[in-house]
Amino acid sequence: MSSQDRWFPVPYDIGRDADATGAASREKFRALTRSLLTSANNTIIKYEPFSTTRPLFADPRDERLFWENPENRIQVEVPSPEQLIGRIKILNDHLIHSSQNCGWQTNETFLSYRLPYPSMKIRRRVEFVCPLLVPQSNSFQHFVDGVLPKLMQVFHIVNNTQVQLMIYRSWDRSIEQMLAKLGVGSNRITYYDSGYYHGQYVLDTCNTPPLHPSLWDLARKHLGMEPHRQVRNRDGYVVYISRTWSRNYGRNTKNEEEVVDFLQRRYSYTFQFFQKPMDLKETMDLFRNTRILIGVHGGALYNVIFCPQDTEIVEIMPTNVSGSVVPDSLAHTIIWKMSSMLRQTYWRLSETPLNKLGDVNIDISKLTKVLNVIDKTHGL
Repeated sequence: MSSQDRWFPVPYDIGRDADATGAASREKFRALTRSLLTSANNTIIKYEPFSTTRPLFADPRDERLFWENPENRIQVEVPSPEQLIGRIKILNDHLIHSSQNCGWQTNETFLSYRLPYPSMKIRRRVEFVCPLLVPQSNSFQHFVDGVLPKLMQVFHIVNNTQVQLMIYRSWDRSIEQMLAKLGVGSNRITYYDSGYYHGQYVLDTCNTPPLHPSLWDLARKHLGMEPHRQVRNRDGYVVYISRTWSRNYGRNTKNEEEVVDFLQRRYSYTFQFFQKPMDLKETMDLFRNTRILIGVHGGALYNVIFCPQDTEIVEIMPTNVSGSVVPDSLAHTIIWKMSSMLRQTYWRLSETPLNKLGDVNIDISKLTKVLNVIDKTHGL
């Protein structure tokens, strides 16, 4: 990506300053902020064009159902130049409120100078803050697909200043663990609860391409993932993800016991049954050694971000005969898009939903076809 020569070096890292609480350090902070205002304000980043790799399928029926969905056909188009633009702004003396949209439908007018009513009060004042109030980003999956790319766009600033990150209170402890791994400790997190907050300086990175390979590469690098890691095929894990512990109802595998038994017999000691969230380190250790990841569409599949480039992703999607997914609110292209940008191989298996919640039976004969191809490709 290019930035019209607007990237800049910072003179020092406040986080390493021995006198980080003293007056001298606070003055350095203000001097750095003034420097950022001059050099980074209204930075425009032009990201490189990219294309999404087409999925692989177990049979012609699954392929037909996939392409009958118009949303899928749109996703293989190369993004327009407008969709490849990122913007960084540093704003002086602004308000922050939950009505701002820092998600996929970002607008650029969400910050205001004045309270809408004089009787309203400021809940908290922060000197330098980066608001990342992405809807539903208190969950692991929407932190990964919503907050992480925007954070990567300004990571050179976040990593070299003491800017506070403003996020929603998380449901998953892995979010704080990921931020800590990125060098953002609890002392640099401001949780948004309600009302209006005031930032003397506001780092605005909301206008970021929601999905771009370079942003995922940066995220993996800063999370400590080896960029070109490959798994030894005979030792790599085959992981099946269960949804029995999920907060969201539906998309459960009704013949899960049969599926697990089949995979256990086929892969023996390399098979792993992922049933519930783990500590971040345990999670990363599991998925960084995974060669095949299998599961019905859901939040745990976002762990593809920790998987190597040669991991094979097998996603089962509840799909009607018309090609529409069930429930129709599913973000059914996200795992496909993510795995493509991470240079992984993606398989889509369509299964007829058993009810409106999207519960399914996994066709083991169809799954066997896919696994036979994968194992043969990898010399097993």
